[in-house]
Amino acid sequence: MKVKPTIPLIIVFFLFGLKIYAQLTNVQLMEKHFQKDFFQKERIGIEVKSKNPKYIKIRLFPSYLIKLDLKPEITNYVDAQSPNSGKYSYLYMALVEHVADGNGNKKEQVLLFFSDYNINAKQKNKYDTRTAYEKEIVEDIDNNPIVLAENQPEIFLEVDKYASSDPNIPKLKVLATTTYTFDINSLHPKKTPIIIGKKLEYKPNLESNTSYETTVYIGYNQNGNVAYTKEAIPKQGGKSLKFVEYIKTFDENGQVVSCEFGGSIKFDLQSKKTSCWIQMSIPSGLQKNWNSELNSFNTKIDLLTELRENLKYDPLEDPEQLKEFITNFNKLNEYIIIDENRKNLHGEPLKYVYKGTFNEKGIPQGWGLMYAYNQFEDQYFLGHFKNGVPDGFGFRNDFKLDNPETVFSSAGFHVGNTLIYGVKYTNVANGNGFNTFFGDFRQGALNGNGFIIWSQGNNGVGNISIGNFKDGNLHGKGSRFSLERKLIGDFQDGSFITGINITDKKYDNFFSPGVVVLYKGKKRVIMKKEGDRILLDNGEYISSKENLTLTGQHSVKSKTCLVCNGAGFHKPITNTVFSGVTKKTKTYETGPSGHIVWEKTTTTTTAPVTTSRTERCTSCSGGVVGTEPVPLNN
Repeated sequence: MKVKPTIPLIIVFFLFGLKIYAQLTNVQLMEKHFQKDFFQKERIGIEVKSKNPKYIKIRLFPSYLIKLDLKPEITNYVDAQSPNSGKYSYLYMALVEHVADGNGNKKEQVLLFFSDYNINAKQKNKYDTRTAYEKEIVEDIDNNPIVLAENQPEIFLEVDKYASSDPNIPKLKVLATTTYTFDINSLHPKKTPIIIGKKLEYKPNLESNTSYETTVYIGYNQNGNVAYTKEAIPKQGGKSLKFVEYIKTFDENGQVVSCEFGGSIKFDLQSKKTSCWIQMSIPSGLQKNWNSELNSFNTKIDLLTELRENLKYDPLEDPEQLKEFITNFNKLNEYIIIDENRKNLHGEPLKYVYKGTFNEKGIPQGWGLMYAYNQFEDQYFLGHFKNGVPDGFGFRNDFKLDNPETVFSSAGFHVGNTLIYGVKYTNVANGNGFNTFFGDFRQGALNGNGFIIWSQGNNGVGNISIGNFKDGNLHGKGSRFSLERKLIGDFQDGSFITGINITDKKYDNFFSPGVVVLYKGKKRVIMKKEGDRILLDNGEYISSKENLTLTGQHSVKSKTCLVCNGAGFHKPITNTVFSGVTKKTKTYETGPSGHIVWEKTTTTTTAPVTTSRTERCTSCSGGVVGTEPVPLNN
């Protein structure tokens, strides 16, 4: 992850809004690059004077935000760096502080306004920090300003200071701030701007990124009616949970038609269907190098459909209870659960907040949201619970309840707080990117069909492994793509055994059997090596490699294992497990692809439990034992 300079939060909101505008109208905002001193000046703004008596302070951000000669309604185009004024309309931003009201509250606003003056007119180049027409531009602030954001002194909220476990620290009193989003086509000096959304959040002031307790974003349709709302889910006394926005969509009559948790699970009230899509990305370098091979690879997965097909039953337990939970989420009470076995950084017992349904013993059971209350980082599980722990379909983010064997983020089907089928995300040690796993899991590792995508970051570097896995490694039929190499064939414990091996290199120091070479202008396959002699597929022996040119290609086929006759597995074997004197039964459960996925001990009678599983052939790798070269048909 790249480290970015800290900038005021309100500017982040503004730039994010402009990004949305550009996407809606296909307008590309002009990029500006400034030296460090200019950036710092740009970031905090220039304090300027105004004749308006209602302002006690104005900070002008000295670079126009949109040069509106992109719009057909505005004419008189001339060169952008011309010192002449009165030829354009530029959109600027200013932060203004008003005279205090009768209660002593100082209202602040972020204003957008147009001016015909180019503040950068005197600049000789894009790194020049000089400005022009500052006085004239400031006078235009009062010319129909557009309120981008403002605080609301009449709305307050008291919250505990974020990440503080000291009860002696007083609560923080914060203001509500409203930020508006506009349709870019309406931003015109002679038009009334159209609001397409607004965000209400609680924080101390317009330029602080201090934690806030809650956020609500309201989106409007073309008729000005509410189209949807996004509500942040607040942790008590701290920041809102990331990526778990509660979203409601409305029809033209203002009726709720669907509810969802952003990026997680959606319930359609009209069709009464539940859906969950997960989106993954392939590193851009792989897409460029192996576009045709990876073109059919599915990176957008309907997780619920996958689970239904592989589990052979509906993974959504208590669908009516799910509907009740997801549609009436805001009405549910919150309860604190204390884990005395785990401590936070301050040495206090870890506290969890739970919002959902319970069993008759008051233990979380059914659908709910649980998050760590007194931890700095986000730890939560959204989904189905059994006996107080995640069990069933759901989404987790570094959730550590009940000390699972590994800490991870995931989406899919869980049993006993452990993922058995779905997608799993982990960071790579030393900050070297992150992994995305998808498929059948046993004890935290892929077992069965699936894939692993490793991505180093935004530089396009990474690799992808697709196929059958054993204990987290490709084993059997599979494919592996990196920036420079493609392997398709048979693997054993992660090592490539046989198949297609293509790289972008034009040499192979081993000249091994199966390698395709150029000999006397024709492609030939090396069939055998006998000392210094090489046998080609045309029956000719070559005594010197200098007469051969490597093509980077191979022509081989797999050799079938004679022990299992290519099946890769022996006959199923039976395991009988007795409960013994402890009166507990150790049961083995199988995942969607038939592998034993997890084991758990439950209190039962002394009756034995019998399960069956397949045993992998120990003489081969998925039914193959190496390769043999294949002559070309030329």
